[in-house]
Amino acid sequence: MRPRLIVHLTGDPDTPLSWRCLDAQGSPMAAPEGETLAAAARERRVLALAPGTEVLTTRVHIPVRGRQRVAQAVPWALEDQLSEDVDALHFAIGERDAEGMVHVAVVSEQALAAWREQLDDAGVQAEDIYPDYLALPRHEHAWTILVDDHRAWVRTGLQTGFACDADALALFLEAALTEAGDDAPPRLVVYLSETATLQLPEVAPEPERYRVSDPLAVFAEHLDSRHAIGLRPASWGGASQAHRWWRTWRAAAVLLAAVIIADTGHAWLQRWQLAATAEEQQAAIARIFGDTFPEAGTPVYPRRQMESRLAALRSGDDTPSGGMLPLLAQLTPGLANERIELTALAYRGGGLEIQVSAPDLQVLDALKQRLTGEGLTVEVRSARNERDHVIGRLTVEGEA
Repeated sequence: MRPRLIVHLTGDPDTPLSWRCLDAQGSPMAAPEGETLAAAARERRVLALAPGTEVLTTRVHIPVRGRQRVAQAVPWALEDQLSEDVDALHFAIGERDAEGMVHVAVVSEQALAAWREQLDDAGVQAEDIYPDYLALPRHEHAWTILVDDHRAWVRTGLQTGFACDADALALFLEAALTEAGDDAPPRLVVYLSETATLQLPEVAPEPERYRVSDPLAVFAEHLDSRHAIGLRPASWGGASQAHRWWRTWRAAAVLLAAVIIADTGHAWLQRWQLAATAEEQQAAIARIFGDTFPEAGTPVYPRRQMESRLAALRSGDDTPSGGMLPLLAQLTPGLANERIELTALAYRGGGLEIQVSAPDLQVLDALKQRLTGEGLTVEVRSARNERDHVIGRLTVEGEA
C-alpha cells in the first residue's frame, strides 16, 4: 500500500490546513522537519477530510437500481427534507444497506468550491474528500465519539454520523438516540483529547472512554475509503460541455422521461386489461356453451362450436319440435314478468330446462299456466324456498 497523506479541510479559509502522514502499513509517521504540505503530497496518496459540520449523511429509499439512476433520483427524493435548493447542493451516493436504503452525503456546492480552493492554494490534488466523522474507528454494536476542546464527532453507522460543537454534544446525541429508537446502540466508545471534557445526555449508555493525544491521527489511521462516502465531484478538473448542458436541461429531461415512462406504462396497462378481458370473455363463452350443451363435453374452440350449434338449431336439424330458437320464441312472452328472473337455461333432447327465481309458489304456478297457454308442455321438476324467494326448475317442450 502506498504511503498516504490525510488533509483535514476547514470551514474557514483563513485557518491553515492540518495534515498527517502515514507509512505504507498505515501507521502515523513524522514528516521531515520543514516539509511543506505540497512536498509531502508528491510521493503519497492524498485523501482529504471535510468538516463534518458541513456534511449531512442520511438514508433514503430509492427503488431503482443502477448507480446513475440512483444518483438522478436522490435529489428529488430528499428535496422536501432539505432547506436549500437541490441545485445548490452536491449529492454523493454511498452503499445500499440490508434494508434497501441508500446512504447519501449532502454538501453545498459552495463548500466544495471553498475546499477545492484551499487544496489548490496548498498545491495539493486530493483523490477524494470524505466526511471526517466517517474516518472514526468502528466498533461492533456501538457508536464512536471523538471530542476535543471545541468539536465533537459521532459515527453512528457504516456511512452515517454527524459533527457539532463540543458544548452541544449532549443535545445532538440525545436527539440522535431518540430518533434511532430500538436501533440505538447498547454502548458508546468515546475518544477524548487530553484536555477535553465529556457531557452526555441521561438517555446515553455508559461510555467506554479513551484518551488520545492527537485526534487528527485517530482520523488518519482509521479512514477506510472503501466504506466512507467520497464527496469529490466527477466534474472537478473542468466541467465538460455535456455536464453543463445537463445542468441546464436536467429538469426538462427528467420531465420528458417521466412523460415517456407514464405513457409507456399506460399502454402496457391497457394491453394487459384488454388481454384479461379477452380471457374473461372466452371463459364466459365456454361456461355458456357448457350450460347450454352439456352433452358436448369440454369445448376446444367454444366460440366456433357455439356458432356451429346455433346454426344447427336455426335449421332445426335433429330437433323433434323445430329447434331451440323457435322454442325460445314461444317461451319468451311467458317470462315477460318483472317478478320472474331466468337464472339458468339448457337445451336437451328437443326441450328446454330452465331455472327461474320467483317471489312465491303462486307466481311460479302462474308462469306454468301462461306457458301452457302458449301451447307448450311444462313440467315443474322442483321448487324450493330460499330466504325471500322460490327457485323453480321446469322442463318446457313444444308441441309434438
